[in-house]
Amino acid sequence: MAVISGIIAQLSQGHTHFELGLYFKGLVGIDLLGYWHLAAVAVFIQTVANNKYLGFVLTGVYLVGLKISAA
Repeated sequence: MAVISGIIAQLSQGHTHFELGLYFKGLVGIDLLGYWHLAAVAVFIQTVANNKYLGFVLTGVYLVGLKISAA
């Protein structure tokens, strides 16, 4: 979905040269590690919280903290 969105965005700006190999490498090669980390942390938080809704909130707080610290 991310690759398709990127291609659509590029088409809307008039770009027609797409490097699908580069998109795949970036999405699977680099971003996948971050997604695995996020999934592991979310499962850990859900296990420790022992409450579905509290786990959702704590995971959201963690995500917001990641975005703030990255900026």
